[in-house]
Amino acid sequence: MSESATTEHPTHPARSWRGLRSIGAVLAGVLANIVIVGAIDSALRATGVYPPMFRPMAERLWALALSYRLAVAVLGGLLTARLAPSRPMRHVTVLAGVETALTVSFVLANWNKPDFGPHWFGIIAAVCYVPLTALGGVLCAGRVARVHRVS
Repeated sequence: MSESATTEHPTHPARSWRGLRSIGAVLAGVLANIVIVGAIDSALRATGVYPPMFRPMAERLWALALSYRLAVAVLGGLLTARLAPSRPMRHVTVLAGVETALTVSFVLANWNKPDFGPHWFGIIAAVCYVPLTALGGVLCAGRVARVHRVS
């Protein structure tokens, strides 16, 4: 047997770093959504715009909550595309899938609990995450393309 057949070859370090960067890019998008939405929710509760946790909230306040959640979905897609080591839209697609799965799981687990919002709130959020996250990725890709064209 030749030496190359019996010697273990370590995986290429650049590949493992790229894999970690890919996971980090998607995780950054998820965490950005959680942290930013949580901060906005907390600020609105602290200022009295929202009632305390687990208290009923008016429909118009749920509409407000939905509006910034959808805007943050675009930011999450933009961040993930920016941090992706390659193929940013593939990373954004994974992020959109993760966000949608988390949202659908949350909606199903809390379907008959009015403290977690009306049914339309979760349904709209789940349906809109994919296109809005993709929009963030496209915006980032367009920005990157313009920068490379100018250079």
